Amino acid sequence: MIIKRIAPLSAATWPDLEDLFGRNGACVGCWCMWWRTGKNDYSAGAGNRRALKGFLKTDVSVGLLAYSDEDRPVGWCAVAPRSSYPRLALTAVGRAGTDEDGRWAVPCFYVRPGHRRRGFTDDLLAAACEHSREHGATIVEGYPTTSQKARTDDLFVGTKNLFARHGFVVVRQPTPKRVVMERSFG
Repeated sequence: MIIKRIAPLSAATWPDLEDLFGRNGACVGCWCMWWRTGKNDYSAGAGNRRALKGFLKTDVSVGLLAYSDEDRPVGWCAVAPRSSYPRLALTAVGRAGTDEDGRWAVPCFYVRPGHRRRGFTDDLLAAACEHSREHGATIVEGYPTTSQKARTDDLFVGTKNLFARHGFVVVRQPTPKRVVMERSFG
């Protein structure tokens, strides 16, 4: 199985995201809202689903969907201006960063169970870099794990090796298991 196409989340592709994330909204009802909310605004399940869908009414990038050669949604990558992720400022990985214009972030990935470990995150990260550059990014950053033995549920941030393959360099290591990596388009 290969990735046939990658498309931005939109009103037209929303049903595909619902199919990919399932009834519970992937990752225990996150709906990819963890980084987009403050501590008091996070509402696992239906609340997060509504909040993410609400972004479709704005001009803010939300993320990308990957489709298999069977045209089934198999992967997701969040990508948006760093300022779209207010919770970053409250975490060790994001606290030292800046939200200047042109700085984008790729904070998480999700690949459908049964389709993991096939390189789909490579395709998604390549597309996220291109998408962010096309929308004015001068720098894109990620917050991958450094652990060589990461559990599957820790891989939602990607790995250091994944980001390195796409030209990202380590700019700091705020925790023993996480680094901040960035790629410049300048």
